[in-house]
Amino acid sequence: MRRLNCTFLFVLAVLFHGLFTVNVYAADEKPVETQTDVQQDNWEFILEIYFWMAEIDATTAGGQDLEFDFDTIMENLDLTLMAAIGTRKDKWNFLIDVLYLDISESSDSNINPVLQLTDRGLEGWGVNPVVAYEIMGGEKGSLQLLAGARYLGIDVDLEFETLPPLGPKKIKDSGSVDVWDGIVGVRGYLNLKGRWFVPYRLDIGTGDSDFTWHAFTGIGYQFDTFKLLAVYRHMDWDFDDDAVLDDLQVSGLVVGAIFAF
Repeated sequence: MRRLNCTFLFVLAVLFHGLFTVNVYAADEKPVETQTDVQQDNWEFILEIYFWMAEIDATTAGGQDLEFDFDTIMENLDLTLMAAIGTRKDKWNFLIDVLYLDISESSDSNINPVLQLTDRGLEGWGVNPVVAYEIMGGEKGSLQLLAGARYLGIDVDLEFETLPPLGPKKIKDSGSVDVWDGIVGVRGYLNLKGRWFVPYRLDIGTGDSDFTWHAFTGIGYQFDTFKLLAVYRHMDWDFDDDAVLDDLQVSGLVVGAIFAF
């Protein structure tokens, strides 16, 4: 059972390569120009394009420590489609990130002396809606309160084959995870000289997880029509006793661009 949990976690780790990146870039902000410099009576729409070079650290329900670096995740990622969109008006901001992921991989990993894992696949959805309200803003930066949710839904399919001295036989197994957590926190940016700025975010939450927290900060640059950012991001979960995992940490560099129209 411990080896099966490890296989399940490996497939789960691939999903976290791109998941939960909504709002990483504080996309609704105007870091160089203040909010009073723009027309606030109209709705403005946001599109984010991002890439998370994540590494995974976790502990299984059986107590085994597992680590997955970025190269390992990329080698097993067949397809990932991500979109982060949002809108803002005056001090209100509404953002949502949706991810679909489909993974399949051949394997020759021995589970025990008479059982070998031959194929594994994953189909997953991630949805992350957030609402934020600016309580402080000006030439030096912005501070917002946020509230929202994180959802993760995964279906995993595994296929095994028996080894000699047993007769050849294929065995299929599957597992699933559905996790909803409510979150609250703060986010914003600090303006530096010229077009440079520092985005930041910190939030905590609970729900299907016992506890989760998330933080990032880094550097950004405002061009005339878009923004580029590079931030370091960390996400952390403690799961309940019935989950496949006891805890999970995802961290790494995020680079991306933000477009407003």
